[in-house]
Amino acid sequence: QFVASQQPVQVAVAGDPVVGPPNATLRIVEFSDFRCPVCQRASKLNHIVLTNHRADAALFFKHFPLDTACNDRIQRQLHPGACQLAAATECAHLQGKFWALHDRIFEEGKDYQMAKLEADVRALGLDVARFSACMSSGEGMEAVKRDIAEGGKVNVTSTPTYVINGIRISGV
Repeated sequence: QFVASQQPVQVAVAGDPVVGPPNATLRIVEFSDFRCPVCQRASKLNHIVLTNHRADAALFFKHFPLDTACNDRIQRQLHPGACQLAAATECAHLQGKFWALHDRIFEEGKDYQMAKLEADVRALGLDVARFSACMSSGEGMEAVKRDIAEGGKVNVTSTPTYVINGIRISGV
């Protein structure tokens, strides 16, 4: 009944981090925030869903940090530092390590300290100079802002928000 009452939406996912076959019959797009405690719990649920549907599900990750430093679609600051963490994972994505850094940050959740980032980047085997150049140039933040804009198109207002086969669902 819920699905039948919803207006389907389209989310552009080209170039976004994905787990599973990108052309899967079950397409899940998650708008998330690394400082969001509910998103931290949702990341564990995502893993369970994907484990049970390896061949027919794909999870695409989109950033929607509830941090006014980069997100002009929110009215008040909820998760300071979330924009920087999001940008860092995009810089890791350029080196094929998005999910490794994603998982590392969500291990600690909202208490993850930016001071640990360089050590984690090294431990994950990223080219630190390339990572630092990406962060300094704003390239990672540009990707985050594209995700925020895409979230605005489908009326994302909170995290996590999922779009499952075109149906927007807020929360877990």
